[in-house]
Amino acid sequence: MLSQQTPLPKPNSGDPSPDDVSAGLATTSADSPSSLSTRRRNLLIFVVFTGVLIAADRASKLAALAAFGNGQSLVVIPGILECTLVWNRGAAFGLFEGAGPLFLAVALFVVGMALVYLLKSRQPRLLVALSLALIVAGAVGNAYDRLASGAVPDFLHLLFVEFPVFNLADCCLTMGEAGILLYILLGLRQPTRSKTNQD
Repeated sequence: MLSQQTPLPKPNSGDPSPDDVSAGLATTSADSPSSLSTRRRNLLIFVVFTGVLIAADRASKLAALAAFGNGQSLVVIPGILECTLVWNRGAAFGLFEGAGPLFLAVALFVVGMALVYLLKSRQPRLLVALSLALIVAGAVGNAYDRLASGAVPDFLHLLFVEFPVFNLADCCLTMGEAGILLYILLGLRQPTRSKTNQD
């Protein structure tokens, strides 16, 4: 006798495919409470860190204005650092003098983009949040001086290298940009590392 084999039921066209299930799980994971908690934490860190840096920049500039007249100097570390008050009507480190309105627009754009990233990104990184806080604090700190005084007071002068006089906001901008660059470089290395592990 020949045994009859019961045919397997055909999958219903309405049933989700494995790819659809995986996509659904990925979406659920991205919007999970853990992801939302990380987003709120990084947003809070960004706001607090930005506020602290803006206050520190403002306090340092007021202290320099109270302590020095224009062009006066005070050696802080012989051969390394001195305080020399100069007024900068350009961008960071004295570049692009006379383009004040443009830099105000750039500062507003930077603040807006940072907030959009932190509010919309499903998995914002702490390194990016800290770097954006540095950039926003630097941009806002110098923008305030341009609005209030028409120029930015710079007072930090490196003695061991030929370099323009700068301030704390300039330092924030530079470190924030370095942090974003580091994040990009680390992101470029991850796919290479994953491919090596698969091989």
